[in-house]
Amino acid sequence: TFAIAAALVWAMTLAPRVRAMPSTGVFGQMREGAVWLWRMPYLLYLAMFLGVLNLLATMGLTLMVLVGQEICGLNAAQFGLLLTTAAAGGVLGGMFGPAVAQRIGGSVAVPCAVAIMVVEPAIVAVQGPLILLGLGMFLAGFGGVTYNVVTVSYRQRLIPDDLLGRVNSLYRFFAWGGIPIGAILAGIMVNALVPEMGREMALRAPYGVVACATLGLAVIAALTMRFPRR
Repeated sequence: TFAIAAALVWAMTLAPRVRAMPSTGVFGQMREGAVWLWRMPYLLYLAMFLGVLNLLATMGLTLMVLVGQEICGLNAAQFGLLLTTAAAGGVLGGMFGPAVAQRIGGSVAVPCAVAIMVVEPAIVAVQGPLILLGLGMFLAGFGGVTYNVVTVSYRQRLIPDDLLGRVNSLYRFFAWGGIPIGAILAGIMVNALVPEMGREMALRAPYGVVACATLGLAVIAALTMRFPRR
């Protein structure tokens, strides 16, 4: 699939664009990108929001293999099938997410996308059945891609062409910076809770935190995020 994607990109024909001459030196160019993003507080807010969302999602993903093995009793093939439900949700999100966002608007689609991500950690936290966990992972995949459909297309339309690479790299620094932090926090939390709660409850407890925090982010998104209709 990566080879097919590379071939499709290679086959694209784009009209030539006149680009502004960049500042001399790599540090001057980096500064231009940083200054532009700093002057766009809403875009910087979106980067920070995604950083927190990625932190929470990574907490769940880091522990999911232990949950699948120790709590759900899954073997390697069964765990792979469980992860496939999230991938299936992502594929359908890519297929139908743009239509959903177009129909209800990005300002509604984004909070809804974050809200359905609550299902997966909530199911683990309350000891829900495996079939519901699969549904929750499917919804998380669908919601994650739908979120990206709205926010990534928005920032790519907003950022000037000659600054797109520099601003995107800084945006991703904030947006992906939460990923390693989430993985570390998940491990620290479980290790700290095992003596008091036992192994199983210690593995479930972070998912309760993730579910509540993600629900809070959905409310914040509904109150603060606005995207123009195309």
